[in-house]
Amino acid sequence: MMNEESGVTQFTDILSDEEFDKLEELLYRPKWGYTHKSTADDKWRRWRMELKDDSFFTEFFLKKIENLTDKSFEIKAVYANGQTYGQNGSWHQDSTEPNHYAFLYYANRDWDLLWGGSTLFETGVSLHPVPNTAVFFPCNIFHYGQEPTRHFEGLRMTVAYKLEETFYE
Repeated sequence: MMNEESGVTQFTDILSDEEFDKLEELLYRPKWGYTHKSTADDKWRRWRMELKDDSFFTEFFLKKIENLTDKSFEIKAVYANGQTYGQNGSWHQDSTEPNHYAFLYYANRDWDLLWGGSTLFETGVSLHPVPNTAVFFPCNIFHYGQEPTRHFEGLRMTVAYKLEETFYE
């Protein structure tokens, strides 16, 4: 689904059940750190897991992204974000460089509207974290992840890619 005016593209049903099981297994490892900030001057931390050394994310999942977007990429960063109640993100851009994109995959198996946790974009788009969906957008678009509400007692998880488009002749 493409929203031409906003620059934000949403994809659904990205992983098969077996692929999602593998992703979930990887995200439930005890590798999370309470270190992430949306911007350098952000005073609030959130949960983060580095994924740059995991071939599931750097090879298999990257191929999925390239097939979905019909583009080729170099990964600049790949990690999992985690938020709990009280951990709102901050408005930020991932990059101002041309041909840089973000791909944000919603990684919770279940999600209820009552739990909040939408991703907001400066363009006026607000996307609810529907399981097994993702958003793709130019990195210069300001955005942030809203915290889950008090009704959700787990970790709102996303897998975030910072990508530079590569061009082959």
